Amino acid sequence: KKDTSITQGPSFSYGEL
Repeated sequence: KKDTSITQGPSFSYGEL
């Protein structure tokens, strides 16, 4: 599992990608 917080457009948070 990767813990990465990316802000795409409005506010997108990617946890398990």
